[in-house]
Amino acid sequence: MQTSYKATGVLAACAAGAAVTSVLGNGSFWGGMLQHGFIAATIGGLADWFAVTAIFRKPFGFISYRTEILVRNRPRIMQALTDFISKDLLSKENIMDTLRKQDFAEMLAAYLTQRGGRERIWKLVREFAECSSKRAELLKMVHPMEAMLKRELDGLDVEGFLRESLEVLKNEVLIERIAASFVPLLRETLTDEAVQKEFLTHIRLIKERYEEGAGSRSTVFEMANLTDEKLLDFLNSYAIDWLNTLEHGEGEARDRVIYSIGQMVSSALDNKTLFDSVRRKFHEKVDDLDFAGQTEGLVNSLAEDKFAEVLDALREFMDGWIDRLLKDREFRNTVNSWFLSMIEKGLAEKHMLISQMIEEQLSKLSDEELVEMAESRVADDLQMIRINGSLVGAFVGMGLYLLGQAVERVCG
Repeated sequence: MQTSYKATGVLAACAAGAAVTSVLGNGSFWGGMLQHGFIAATIGGLADWFAVTAIFRKPFGFISYRTEILVRNRPRIMQALTDFISKDLLSKENIMDTLRKQDFAEMLAAYLTQRGGRERIWKLVREFAECSSKRAELLKMVHPMEAMLKRELDGLDVEGFLRESLEVLKNEVLIERIAASFVPLLRETLTDEAVQKEFLTHIRLIKERYEEGAGSRSTVFEMANLTDEKLLDFLNSYAIDWLNTLEHGEGEARDRVIYSIGQMVSSALDNKTLFDSVRRKFHEKVDDLDFAGQTEGLVNSLAEDKFAEVLDALREFMDGWIDRLLKDREFRNTVNSWFLSMIEKGLAEKHMLISQMIEEQLSKLSDEELVEMAESRVADDLQMIRINGSLVGAFVGMGLYLLGQAVERVCG
């Protein structure tokens, strides 16, 4: 039986008891005590029913003064709820505290070893290498110029060349083209079914761990309608929008890429030690370099009949990096720290989106849906107030009757 039916049954029993004792209980001490107890219980239960009902709707369907509290105060309640979720339950500090308990490097290792991630990454690397190999023919033009190029390299102003090269990298158009060339590959990876399943798995894991020890957190997710799939949709939408703006060379994505590369270039240009080291290493390499042999070897290695060797070298490099991730705890810690720093930076910049998303979800609820959602979560506790009101009223009524009888006997 629902608690509301129990509370209504208690109220009806008290009213019936009051009616019966008012007819049959007059004249006796016990009858009078029961009558006062039932009357007080009826009054207490009815008052509490009115109070509980007034929170959600109009009692009796027409009493509107100071009732429908939830609907009347909807804007203020919504704002308070949004602030509570975004600034407390889902504050930047709470989110990062939860994420710091996750080992992203371990998740990556699990993806690579248990979910076929190694092979998927290799597929992307292979496709990129196959695309690059088609341009190897251009290197054949360098071979006839070997002697001249080596003389020019020996007399090259390495520092001036490096500075000019770095300045070229500050060109916004060039940066945009380089960044845009990687967008299709990133978009394909993002929309891969296996990658989407992996994202959804980790979203569920992070939500479950975040909700541990605080039951209100799961309620908040339900009230805001933040399902795992909607969080994944939000993540995908943000990533796709970011890639689209980057591909078209506009918006925040473009500005951030250009700013980051510009900062790195500026830092390199001010680093004298870097230029001294590069110049020294460059001339050492030129002295030891068999330019003709290296050029011919490179062209041959990228030819179709030798392409398997290049792929083997790439596979060996990739496997070495992955094996290091799986075996080297310190390296995993470094990878994990990098993940966390990137997330923390993104969260600091985009945390306001949480409030906007919550406000958007709550604003979609009609008054009836809001009342139904709130009532479904607190109805049982509120109905117990009605039952307790009847019980307390009964004891108070009988107590007052006993007190009246005692005073009457003393003074009478």
